[in-house]
Amino acid sequence: MKASFSRHVISILTPGCLASKLSAICLHAACCSSVVSRCQNVIVLVADAAGFTQGNLTISKGATLESRADNLHISNTIQNAGNLNLTGGTLAQAITGAGTTNIKGTVISNVSIANAIGIDSGKSLTIGAGNIKADVENAGTLNLTGGTLANAVSGSGTTNITGDVTANAVISTGVINVSANKTLTANAGNIGGAVTNAGTVSLKEGTLGATVTGGALKITQGTVESDAGYILGATNEIASGAKLALTGGTLSKVISGSGGQIDIKGDVSSSASSFDASLDTVSILGTKTLTLTEGELS
Repeated sequence: MKASFSRHVISILTPGCLASKLSAICLHAACCSSVVSRCQNVIVLVADAAGFTQGNLTISKGATLESRADNLHISNTIQNAGNLNLTGGTLAQAITGAGTTNIKGTVISNVSIANAIGIDSGKSLTIGAGNIKADVENAGTLNLTGGTLANAVSGSGTTNITGDVTANAVISTGVINVSANKTLTANAGNIGGAVTNAGTVSLKEGTLGATVTGGALKITQGTVESDAGYILGATNEIASGAKLALTGGTLSKVISGSGGQIDIKGDVSSSASSFDASLDTVSILGTKTLTLTEGELS
């Protein structure tokens, strides 16, 4: 038998073992303080269980363990090659392996998760960006508390930037929110969802594919290409030596920046006052047209 059930312990869950032939297994309350039910290769720790304690926890390929995160009192490692469904709580032990961690409640992780991560609709994961070691499919809410994101985040959900985050991978969720006094730093091409910005969005080179609304939008280095209508910061600044290339659309906000440059690479309309006097140059390339609807050039 490859599955072991004892006081506070589930050591290894393997499909096809003797336990899988039973419709359910319940541990006697006299033997342990948790209640575990099992059916079709799924083990469920009920929400009010005290949990279990063990040095290592291994979830085999094809198997599923469902539990609150704070019921997993694992002193060494959680090795997940199957499915780990977290229904809530705070995760205190790192997860390794090629499996999937599914967020099915309100979960806080203070440690790294090397599995693929799925966040259900209406559920949330709060985690440091550096603790995400595989791609995330987000249909709920992902709260990034700080750090560097190295793996892609996709899906229809919301990503909240609640600390200073550097995105070295694409965030393409439906909505990205940047909190007040926090900064999201990214290659422009890594912004794949509309940004509601109460802090700072700092972009370096690449192509911006979604709106950035509110807060401070800064282009810090290289050339950022964008539709003019995506530039919707309360302030929009180009650093000295950096460049914003407008590929078309209507510019409705003021762009400033000592030494900053703007290239008109598509047909753009704008108020003349959108181009602050602090800019170094505004260049109209090739046969493209800049239409000034009102105002005077500074």
